[in-house]
Formats: sequence, structure tokens, C-alpha cells
Amino acid sequence: MEDSRCLEHGTEIAVKAALTGHLVLSTLHATRSAAAPIRLIDMGVEPYLVASAVSCVAAQRLARKLCDNCAKTVENPDLTLLRRLGATDEILEEGVHVRAPVGCSTCRQTGYLGRAALFEVMPVTEDITRLIVERAPSADIEHLAVEQGMDTLRVAALRRVLIGDLSIDEMVRVVF
Repeated sequence: MEDSRCLEHGTEIAVKAALTGHLVLSTLHATRSAAAPIRLIDMGVEPYLVASAVSCVAAQRLARKLCDNCAKTVENPDLTLLRRLGATDEILEEGVHVRAPVGCSTCRQTGYLGRAALFEVMPVTEDITRLIVERAPSADIEHLAVEQGMDTLRVAALRRVLIGDLSIDEMVRVVF
């Protein structure tokens, strides 16, 4: 019981600070950017306060980057699979350079070396604010954010696959 009161108190302080013009940066366990406002509401913050206090939400994942020393180019990548993973004709027109892990002494036979950050950034616009106040489902919030130009984690990962930074398997592991 004491832990939940502490959590509620900390959330209350953060919301009050944001409402009075302070920049508040915080972490929150939510699967997607659009799920964060709903998570705050579930934690007991009133929807109108969430809508007023939150100006932007970012979700991130770290994915293993392909080793530049040994990754092999995939000849004739499966465009049907890429489309199932979310590639649109517009994305595919940007160019396709799919690579796969191999393994060498540089990457200790893993095929991966280093990490790539994948981001999904959702500015809280007036339209998204309205959905938050209405307690709309996170899917509706995400749909609107995408319409307004947000790249989802899936699209961010897919772009990295298509330029050869990530393998398809790593994209699926991290994003799905």
C-alpha cells in the first residue's frame, strides 16, 4: 500500500511541475508512445491533466546492428515479407539494401556489432489531446499520430532494415 501511495505522490508532483511550466523528463513502462497517456490515466491521473501536462512522448528500443565487416547482402529480398512487416511502396521506393548476419572474428561470430536506437516520437497535438480527454483507446491515438506524421517503431526499424543496418530477424525480435 505504501508503494502505491509513493507512486501516486511522485506522479502528482511530476504532473503539477509540468502544469506550472517546468520541463519534466520521466520514464514510464508502456509498450508504445500512444499507450503512455493511457498508462498515466490508469495510474490515477485525470485525463484532462494528462492532456495538459504531456507535450511529447517517445518510445525507444535498442536493436543489435549488423556487423559491417561480415554482413552479407541479401540478393532478391522477399518483398512480400517486407510488405507484411509494414513496408509500403513509398518506403520501398527509397531503396532496398537488406543484409543478413554472418559472423566473423570482429563480431565474435555473432553477426552483430553495436546497437542501433529505434525511436517513435509522438508530439501531443490538439487532436491527440482531445482523444486523451475522451479516454480514447491507444490504438485510436496511435492511428491519429501516424496520420499526423509519426513513424511507429515498426517503421523506424523497417527503414533500418532497408538501409542494411538491421537484419529482418532482429527487427522482428525487437519490434514485434
